[in-house]
Amino acid sequence: MFAYLLKRLIWLPVVLWAVSSLTFLALRIVPGNPIQTVRNQVMDKSQLAQVEAVWGLNRPVSEQYLNFLSQLVRGDLGLAMSSGVPIRRMIFERMPPTIELAIVSLILSTGIGVLSGVASVAIRSRAIDYSIRTASILGLSLPLFWVGIMLIIIFSVNLRWTPTSGRIGAGVAYEVITNFMFYDLVATGNWEAFGSFLRHLILPGVTIGLTSAGFVARLTRSAMLEVMNSDYVRTARAKGLYERSVIWKHAMRNAMLPIITLQGLQFGAILGGAVITERVFAYPGMGAWLLDGILERDYSVVQGGIIFVALAYVLMNLLVDILYRVIDPRLRYSKT
Repeated sequence: MFAYLLKRLIWLPVVLWAVSSLTFLALRIVPGNPIQTVRNQVMDKSQLAQVEAVWGLNRPVSEQYLNFLSQLVRGDLGLAMSSGVPIRRMIFERMPPTIELAIVSLILSTGIGVLSGVASVAIRSRAIDYSIRTASILGLSLPLFWVGIMLIIIFSVNLRWTPTSGRIGAGVAYEVITNFMFYDLVATGNWEAFGSFLRHLILPGVTIGLTSAGFVARLTRSAMLEVMNSDYVRTARAKGLYERSVIWKHAMRNAMLPIITLQGLQFGAILGGAVITERVFAYPGMGAWLLDGILERDYSVVQGGIIFVALAYVLMNLLVDILYRVIDPRLRYSKT
């Protein structure tokens, strides 16, 4: 296991270099630059040239690339061209909310999807099976923005149980340590702020979780149907084991492998693609920040954001591979 982890970690800088280089080149291939987008608004040609020189946009692309790599090796992601704020500070503010949203949605989608998928196989009722399959198809089909708006209308506007937007209530005082509010508020014992944080987080998490649960339910059902016909399951039943033990201790453990793969991919997709949900709930996360950077052609924001999303994605895939070896003992002794 240690040798496997070491091998994967050695490849981590190579992956990040490839992602950052492709992002850099893709931004430069598209015509124009961030400064030229405002040339007709507030700048004449001489002012435009001065600003381009300050940001190094008047230099050859090869020189810009080498300067970008030298800064990246030092851990310097530069400043946002649109605001002048350091990218590391913006990532510190934007990445933790999206990670918290991804974790909550993954917990909800895994719980709902796995229980639904197992129930459709274990409970021998055609009505229940059809109901769960129909619900999973609806979860896959309903657009995120519509689900989010419906949840706001029901739980925020009509029932007034949850707020409509934001990450925490306005005027709620709290101490920032890591900007992961779950940890910061628990560590400081600020339970009033913790309650406000949970009320703001639950609806965005449920929005993504419900739509993702459809994927998990269908995959769980398919995996369980395949596993339940296996020889070792029939052997476990022949030994007289309770059906609950057969399902959860024997069948479910092997059916979990494709589910873990799906959820690992879902985590990466949420980090970079939760734009719609963050827009609907005015949630200050990574997806909305990256979209703004793309629309403003802010090279520093897009490059820094994608590098950190790629880092989180690679680390999540590494965690998935480790869980594979924990669940399936055969992989622990393989040479790959």
